[in-house]
Amino acid sequence: MAEVAALLDVHPQTVRYRMHQVEALLGDRLTKPDTRFTIEIALRSRRLRESATDR
Repeated sequence: MAEVAALLDVHPQTVRYRMHQVEALLGDRLTKPDTRFTIEIALRSRRLRESATDR
């Protein structure tokens, strides 16, 4: 968690808190590689769409 916190420039406890929130929303789906990959694609495509509309 410390590495992630440093990359995000937040306190490690913040990372733990947010990850608990994500786990509460998604449950055991985060433990499945295919599901994690699908979530990653969705998040990246959303970011790309948002950056395209900012132009």
